[in-house]
Order: sequence, then structure tokens, then C-alpha cells
Amino acid sequence: MLDHLKNSAPSKREIAQLKNQLEESEFTCAAAVKARKAMEVEIEDLHLQIDDISKAKTGLEEQVSRLQREKNEVQSRLEEDQEDMNELMKKHKAAVAQASRDMAQMNDLQIQLEEANKEKQELQEKVPGPSACCRRGCQRGS
Repeated sequence: MLDHLKNSAPSKREIAQLKNQLEESEFTCAAAVKARKAMEVEIEDLHLQIDDISKAKTGLEEQVSRLQREKNEVQSRLEEDQEDMNELMKKHKAAVAQASRDMAQMNDLQIQLEEANKEKQELQEKVPGPSACCRRGCQRGS
């Protein structure tokens, strides 16, 4: 039986080898625990970054929405202003055309007035004025 124990008992070399394997396993386990903690910290940091990015995205989406509404309002006002300007241009063109017609009519009237004054002067030169008639009449009556 003693022989059996001697044969089944591990040798010093086997014990040293098992001890080395145990130390390596403990070192590997400690490194894995350390790496796990580092990854947990990194994951937490990534979650914080995702939250920040999500908040920034929400803020930017709200800003885009607000700017889109403002753009639509400005576009609408621009279209209204364009319609108003088109209407004013029509009125301006009509006023310019009317002014042109009025100027032509004034020129015609000026020409007619000058012709009438010329005709009046010619008639006055041909026909003696009322004072000449009165003098003749006064001379006849005396």
C-alpha cells in the first residue's frame, strides 16, 4: 500500500507545474476581470456619448423644423410681395400709358389753342374792334 501511495503521489515536478498553471490561471483571470471593468467603463462612456448625441440630434431636428417653418413663412411672404409688385407694375404701366395719352392730348390741345389764337388774331386784324365801331357810331350820331 505504501508503494501504491508513492506511485500515485504527485512528484515535486508535477506539483511545481500545477502551481505554475494555477498562477497563470489566476493572472489570466485577474487580467480578464481588469479588461472587463475597463470595457464596462468604456461602455458607460459610450452610453453617455450616445445620450449626448441623441440630445444634440433632437435639438438639431427642432432647429431644422423651426428653420423650415421660417423658410416657408418667408417664401409665402415673398410670393405675396411678388404678387403685390406685379399688381403695382400693372398699375404703373397703366399710369404711364395714361400719362402718355394725356401728354399727347395736351399737345393736341396746345396746338389747337395756338391755332385758335392765330385764327383769332387774324380775325381781329380783318375785322375792326368794337372801339372802332363805337367811334364810328359816335361820329355818326354827332
